[in-house]
Amino acid sequence: MSFWDDFWAQFAPPKPIGPPPFVPAYEQHYVYVIAPPGGSDKQPLNPWYFATEATAMETMKRLTADHIEQRPYGGAGGPNTATGLERWLVWRNGVAINAGLMASYWTRNPEGKYPGVALSMALTECRARGAA
Repeated sequence: MSFWDDFWAQFAPPKPIGPPPFVPAYEQHYVYVIAPPGGSDKQPLNPWYFATEATAMETMKRLTADHIEQRPYGGAGGPNTATGLERWLVWRNGVAINAGLMASYWTRNPEGKYPGVALSMALTECRARGAA
């Protein structure tokens, strides 16, 4: 760095300390339903049920879950079909919670705006459901 780089650096805003904020990502899946007359229709599902693998891993780490399981979407059945797999956080005591729904706390309460709020709320839900 030059003299001038050092000089102007003193007026720059401080660099953030620590890792960048957690920003969850989701996958879009669809349910296929019977639609008259004799056809089918594709309806989007709530993407918060379908966390990406990276989002599920980060959520597992933050909430100290034991592992991640993939489960078929639970809203399909009868004439309705869906192929999306949900990622679930599983704790050692067997409690399982959808990873995308837990990650959505960070979507609704961004760390850059509300530091610590998402983690506090997610941990409260984990405790209420009996996750260890």
